[in-house]
Amino acid sequence: METKEEVLLGVKELVEEQGLLFQKTYKISPVVARVFALLIIKGSEGLSFDKIISTIGAGKATVSGALKTLEDKKMASFYTKPGDRKRYFRPNPKHFINNLEDELEKAKNSLEMHHRINLFKVEANEILNDDDKLELPLVNPSNYTKYLTKQIETIEKFIEDLNSFWKDKF
Repeated sequence: METKEEVLLGVKELVEEQGLLFQKTYKISPVVARVFALLIIKGSEGLSFDKIISTIGAGKATVSGALKTLEDKKMASFYTKPGDRKRYFRPNPKHFINNLEDELEKAKNSLEMHHRINLFKVEANEILNDDDKLELPLVNPSNYTKYLTKQIETIEKFIEDLNSFWKDKF
């Protein structure tokens, strides 16, 4: 990229690509997904309504509806600057942290269940004859246990990093 036009074209391409991912992930309309993608790319400083319209290339009513949807879903929020009547829209960091916390809970529940199942199998195998024994993981801890443990550590660290990053911005 050597020119402002190339940067702006790059932003539009990223908005399209990320918008498609958000559309599938969050089950939102294409315009809502593209607006959210634009807010993510811009970051915590946010964008004015007019800037969103000019970048996305959609009408005022369409962008207004998209922003309303993002606010209702708590995916985006707005703020105002002293002496400026404009609203500036930005991604809501709590949305990402909440999603990560949900993933963390799922991983912890899966790990706990995996441990319970394996403990049950070990105890059951002490009672069962050879033909009825339950299959155990080939290695202990199992690769699944290692995966979930690493996933939990990674998510916890990422939540910590996000909280630290957003703390100074909001």
